[in-house]
Amino acid sequence: MPSRLRSILLFPIKKPRAMIKIFLELATLFSNKIVPFYNLKFPLVLTRAIHLLLSKGFVPLEALELGLLEFNFPKAELRKFVSKREMLKIERSLNPETWESLTEDKGIFYKYCNALSLPIPKLYAIFFSNTAGYSTKGSVLYSRKDWQTFIKIELPSEFIIKPTTSAYGAGVLCYIRTQEEAFIDVASGKQYNADDIYNIMFTANKNFVIQERLMNHPELIRLSETKSLQTLRIWTFIDRNGKSHILHAFLKVIVGENITDNHEHGISGNLCAEVTLDKGTLKSAVKLNPNVSGIMTVVSHPKTGISFDGFNIPLWDAALNLAKEASLKFLPMRIFGWDIAVTSNGPYIIEGNIFADPPNHQKKMDLILSKVFGEQQTLLKG
Repeated sequence: MPSRLRSILLFPIKKPRAMIKIFLELATLFSNKIVPFYNLKFPLVLTRAIHLLLSKGFVPLEALELGLLEFNFPKAELRKFVSKREMLKIERSLNPETWESLTEDKGIFYKYCNALSLPIPKLYAIFFSNTAGYSTKGSVLYSRKDWQTFIKIELPSEFIIKPTTSAYGAGVLCYIRTQEEAFIDVASGKQYNADDIYNIMFTANKNFVIQERLMNHPELIRLSETKSLQTLRIWTFIDRNGKSHILHAFLKVIVGENITDNHEHGISGNLCAEVTLDKGTLKSAVKLNPNVSGIMTVVSHPKTGISFDGFNIPLWDAALNLAKEASLKFLPMRIFGWDIAVTSNGPYIIEGNIFADPPNHQKKMDLILSKVFGEQQTLLKG
């Protein structure tokens, strides 16, 4: 009996809880996008899901989003995708985990970038859940009254608040001052005062950074008609000789009234558009559809109608140079997914991710990782 078939047959016996979890996920949440669980073909979907989990590390939701569970999915195409689990193994082999706080905690990350003279949004303050916070002007913000005064007097007309350890844009808040003591939450349109904003941070039991709200370059505003920040995800890798390479890049395109550019498994409606590295022009965008299995191509922006293909990213060379500069300054960490904003004043680093999700949407992980491991890369064999 082939070892692959044996592994699949023994999986329910060796890991019954995992088997039940996979079955329930496919049956209750995902399978009706391909076949319902009562369909005679459902066991084929279940078998394929187990195989992808055992052989490649794809969990069912991940496999479904990428279209890997479709009956007509070409086997040879599998090499173009990498699971989050396998990507994490690669990243951990190149980035020392003991250094992860430099990037995974945004408060530490921004302070470190400042020390390295890397351009970031202005940092106004850091709020700590269990200890006194501080203003970057040098004052300790200990009490509720301290924070109320700081918010009312020190903060500019627009600012961003986000958790220091959040991912996928979760918990990001954007405020616009309308009066001396009144602020509008851009996402909800609700009005808050300084004490309300303090309470939001205090009751969350999290640490927060309070920083400048950057504005998109006018060309990116023209593309999407949004003030909310759209960032470039630029992947860098430093080889054994200490040379920085650009592996891949895409623009995270906002659709509608979203205040962040995260795609949220397709729920937000936001898009990803690959950037040609040599020219700095976009290719057609792609998106995940929460109601359909697989990746969908989008040729023009849904709001503006502007074609993605051939659209020029402003200050592209400057953005690439910043990514390379930052990658070298963050050694010994060697592989990064940088989020870089392009503004009228130049590019700024928004985040650096050493455990970033693989950019599977463009279906070229085999090419991306061949730059890291060379032609002998065996991880992606389909």
